[in-house]
Amino acid sequence: MSYFGSNTASSFSRPTSFFGSTPAPTTNTAPVNPANPMNGIEVPGAPDDTVQDLKFSPVTANSPMFLAAGAWDNTVRIWQISEAGQVEAKAMQNI
Repeated sequence: MSYFGSNTASSFSRPTSFFGSTPAPTTNTAPVNPANPMNGIEVPGAPDDTVQDLKFSPVTANSPMFLAAGAWDNTVRIWQISEAGQVEAKAMQNI
C-alpha cells in the first residue's frame, strides 16, 4: 500500500492515493525581485511600539488604497499606498 500517488487499484473502496492523482494547477507569476522577495513595502513613521492591528481599505475601482495601524503606543496611523507601491503618511492620532 502506498500513500503517495499509487495508481494500483485496491480491493477496498477507498482512494488509491492518499493525496490524489490529479496534478496541482500551475500559475504564472511575475518575477520576484531578489532584494525584496515578499514585495514588502516600508511605511514612513512606523509606530514606536508593537503594532496591535492592521487593516487595509476595501479595494474599489478608482479609489486609493489605505492602510491603518493601531499600536500599543496608543496611536492610530493611516497611510495611502499607490499602485506603484509608494507610501505616503496621511494621518496620526493619539488615543
